[in-house]
Amino acid sequence: SLSLLHSHIDWGFQLCTENTVQSTTSAHVVHLGMTTTINCDYNKTSEKETFGVFLSREKFLCSYFNQHLSWRKQSCKENIRLIWIPETEEVSFELVNLQINDTGVYTCAVERLTPPPVQTLGNQRTSLHVIVRYLGDITASHLYLYFFILKILLHLAYCFFVLFCRLNSKTKYRLFYFCIYISTTPLVSINCGSVAPSF
Repeated sequence: SLSLLHSHIDWGFQLCTENTVQSTTSAHVVHLGMTTTINCDYNKTSEKETFGVFLSREKFLCSYFNQHLSWRKQSCKENIRLIWIPETEEVSFELVNLQINDTGVYTCAVERLTPPPVQTLGNQRTSLHVIVRYLGDITASHLYLYFFILKILLHLAYCFFVLFCRLNSKTKYRLFYFCIYISTTPLVSINCGSVAPSF
């Protein structure tokens, strides 16, 4: 039965199996919080009634079984899902919202379970490195936004300086309009000594 076959797989891929038919290696570098795909290359020409796809990284992370073109999930972490393309029989795993501790070497194994003997059809290793986004990845639009926010903060700081140094209760409204004025004026064109009104 399928459960017995799965029990066999849990105890080890090498028991009563033929040699691996297809083995490949790849490497991925992905930014924190992003998504990547772990491909599972295998021999698609081999006869198979039931086969399993297993993703591991030191221990099992996800496993699916295909029996008569119907997939059944055995167990999977919540951020992993199977991708199956029926037309080409391509299979892969999608890993979403990657974290730093997801870095490691992943192995995707495809095994024919029936007809016997159990045979490894493919065994692909993928080295995944999750990195934090650095300054070189920040676009020009991001920089423009950061400098715009900085400009607003500097203008507000200037307003508070004027408030505490020069104002009395009769000039609050004048300060309000003055702050609006400098907030809409390019920072480089403001001369603090000449622009500040005498209250």
